[in-house]
Amino acid sequence: MAAVTSVVLYDPRDTSPEVRTIAGFLAGYLGRTREAYTLDLRMFYRWCEEHQLALFEITRTHIELYARELEEHGPAAATIGRRLSTLAGFYRYAAEEGVIAHSPRR
Repeated sequence: MAAVTSVVLYDPRDTSPEVRTIAGFLAGYLGRTREAYTLDLRMFYRWCEEHQLALFEITRTHIELYARELEEHGPAAATIGRRLSTLAGFYRYAAEEGVIAHSPRR
C-alpha cells in the first residue's frame, strides 16, 4: 500500500475563509496536480502579502500585474499559463462556494 501524503497543511480550528477555501480547492486534486496547484497558490499568496493585498480583495488588474511580474522573472510561458489557470480555478471555486461575489478572472 502506498503512503498517503498531503501537501496541504490544514488545521480545522483555523476558520479563516482563506484557509478553508484554499484547503477545499486543493482537496479536489491529487498527486502532482495538487502539488503544482499548492505551489502556485503559495507563490500568489506570497505575492499578495508582499504587495499588502488581501487574497479575496484581488481584482483582475492585480492578477495582470502578477502575470507581468512572472514574465519578468523568466518562468516558461507554459508555467505562467498554469499559474494563472490555477488562480482562475481557485477564484471560480471561491465564487461557487459563496466566499466571494465573483471571480476577478471573469
